[in-house]
Amino acid sequence: MVSPGSRLFAVAFLFLAAHLSAQSLTVVATTHDLGDIAREIGGKEIACEVLSFGDQDPHRVSARPSTLIKLRKADVLLVMGLDLEHAWLPPLLEGARNDAILPGAVGHVDVSSGITPLEIPASLDRSKGTDLHAKGNPHFNASPEGGRHIARKIAEGFIRRAPDKKSAFDAGLATFEKKLDAKLAEWKPKLERLRGVKFVCRHGFFPYFTAATGCKIIADLEATPGLEPSPAHVAKVVGIIRAEKPCALLVPSWKSSGLTESIAASTGIRVIALPMGSTGRAPDTSWLSWMEHLVTTLSEAAPSPKAL
Repeated sequence: MVSPGSRLFAVAFLFLAAHLSAQSLTVVATTHDLGDIAREIGGKEIACEVLSFGDQDPHRVSARPSTLIKLRKADVLLVMGLDLEHAWLPPLLEGARNDAILPGAVGHVDVSSGITPLEIPASLDRSKGTDLHAKGNPHFNASPEGGRHIARKIAEGFIRRAPDKKSAFDAGLATFEKKLDAKLAEWKPKLERLRGVKFVCRHGFFPYFTAATGCKIIADLEATPGLEPSPAHVAKVVGIIRAEKPCALLVPSWKSSGLTESIAASTGIRVIALPMGSTGRAPDTSWLSWMEHLVTTLSEAAPSPKAL
């Protein structure tokens, strides 16, 4: 015979289990792109905070006192990886004292897992620049298939952390991929127009985009990521612009003044300043809308096919 106390314990246990299952995952994402795609995957099953936005330098994020609180309470931490956050995230994780989201823990989701990195440097020297992409270029969010990869890795991470919600996360992923496939069909003429088009950039966040579209970055104003270029390197890039006449100089939105303006004034090249990810504000409210902004802006800058 089951005692009244045992029945009470069993009821309490079932109530607690149901309560915990009903709770949403507390998610922290290092970038707005990750947060936006996470909300697409997780829907009402998650509550998500982001630590940086696409119009900020992702290598230099200023932490606030509230940042530690967010990390301390997080069930899941989403990171781009490939050292994108290496300059600012490790000390925050140490201060947050949340073992559940440390590298290697089930709550730490590095979406670069499985990516084939581009632009892995032949030699490493951190003294040459804090943004040196030692593990390869981390800006794989700047391509349609990069977004798909991110979504799948987020879904995998959520399922590991909350396997009881697998059906919801699978459904969220399927809906996101359906949206992306519809956009890819819509963008097809614009993407085709970019094939073979030449650009110059500053702080290369386009290698995955160029690999996907067939357009070309023929020079980068930053010889070393994150450092101001030498006069000799600037002169070299100016020479390339004058000789090859690329259709635009692509720069992160926070690097549109200073040297960028000088290069534009001396060569007449058009400057296109873009955020390096979604911002939460129009026209870049989501990762998909930012990607559309990127595809549309660059295709409109491209010369007519006859001029190529």
